[in-house]
Amino acid sequence: HKETLMKQAILATLMAGAFGFFAYTLRRYTRVALLGAADPRPRFDQLPKRLAMVLVYFFGQKRVAEKQLAPAAPSYHHLWIFWGFLIITLGTGELFVAGVWPSFHLGLFMPAGAYGAMKWLVDLFNLIVLALVGFAFFRRIVIRPRLIPMNLDAAAILGAIAALMITHFGYHAGHALSLGAREVASAPVSTMLAGFFADKLSAETAGTLSQVFYWTHVVIVLAFLNYLPYSKHIHLLGALPNIFTMNLSQRTLDIPKLNLEDENQWG
Repeated sequence: HKETLMKQAILATLMAGAFGFFAYTLRRYTRVALLGAADPRPRFDQLPKRLAMVLVYFFGQKRVAEKQLAPAAPSYHHLWIFWGFLIITLGTGELFVAGVWPSFHLGLFMPAGAYGAMKWLVDLFNLIVLALVGFAFFRRIVIRPRLIPMNLDAAAILGAIAALMITHFGYHAGHALSLGAREVASAPVSTMLAGFFADKLSAETAGTLSQVFYWTHVVIVLAFLNYLPYSKHIHLLGALPNIFTMNLSQRTLDIPKLNLEDENQWG
């Protein structure tokens, strides 16, 4: 019981610090944005159309799916990484809430069958995303298409995503083994991993490793959250509000057209 309370306290402290710094960052960006001139065009009208655009351009990633103009290379794997991340976030959110509220799980809000299907998808998409991140590394290092360099920011983002997938499997498989089980409920990939290590790890060692994977996963998520606003991947945070509040007014030029044949208009 004392270990559970300590775990809850540590996790709550880490979350408070990380979310607090993230809020501080957003406040700084908001203050800079508010320094600009006020835009009289409405940004919250036509709500059905705005919601539809969020579905198409944010969740559907329409621009990514469209054929790119040369020399830009197609990046269809980004679609599956993005969609996979959305699904995986369900499991990540559950993990964090359960860390401070041990009896919590998303099955409290949905039928058992739906909850099992969700967990199955989360586990499967962790593997899919991990494979695609491996392809993304290969693409940047070996194939090296134009305009897609391998740099420190890309390595940090891709490395963090891969580590999140690996620690997901390590935690769930290790936790099951620490309890004497060889299967992880509704988690086919984690079950395969647990079965592979079942005769190689003691319950105590598996329990220790599961905690290492758990805390590594937690720290990466919180660090990733606070790194994004300072990286070129800030668009992951800004895309949704930008799409929702985009200008839907009639397109007119802010600067009146000039008659280039009339020298009096342009000097």
